[in-house]
Amino acid sequence: MAMKRMVSEVKSEKLAQELKDLETRGDDELKNRWRSLYGTKPPQKIHRSLLIAAVARALTKHPIMNASWTGTGIRYNPEINISLAMAVKDGVIGAVIHKADSAKLGDIAVQRRDLTERARANRLRPADISGGTFTISNLGMYQVDAFVAIITPPQAAVLAVGSISDRVMPVDGKPGIRPMMTMTLSSDHRVVDGVRAAEFLSDLANAIREPGKVL
Repeated sequence: MAMKRMVSEVKSEKLAQELKDLETRGDDELKNRWRSLYGTKPPQKIHRSLLIAAVARALTKHPIMNASWTGTGIRYNPEINISLAMAVKDGVIGAVIHKADSAKLGDIAVQRRDLTERARANRLRPADISGGTFTISNLGMYQVDAFVAIITPPQAAVLAVGSISDRVMPVDGKPGIRPMMTMTLSSDHRVVDGVRAAEFLSDLANAIREPGKVL
């Protein structure tokens, strides 16, 4: 019954998609920058934690992307709680990093790893899966280049993240190899119009291109 209600709600939404290809920083470059800034060992899978932090920071500038549809109107959420789509035994669940905008990157890395491990062991608590205001679905680890994720009602948007791979790009007028990633933002048009969704995605892409602002 719950699944039927979710499908019904998703079908009734006025959906919009925005797609963005962007150049990212290599893993070694990010780790070296972390060491130079903090003098400590960088967190594992730093790209994933950096993405969460960058999304949370971008949401502070675009609160409409963190809003919800109540059925009768728009509700602005006072907290930025990032829900991470994770595979579990019976499907996919959203594990939540609460108040992600005020968390340090190292703390986000610790929380992400803890939630991932407990999701695999089927030990997530009710508090771990409640209160999400914006979802990130990352299939990059499965070598998926790009995809469209389904919005979790009553959230207004979901970000689908593909794999980081080397692609041939124009660099100073010549072909060059750059690490690239594709992000697809799906949003509920009852809450967010296409222009504001594009502005959010643009600011997020800029933050990922310049990770020093997040680190």
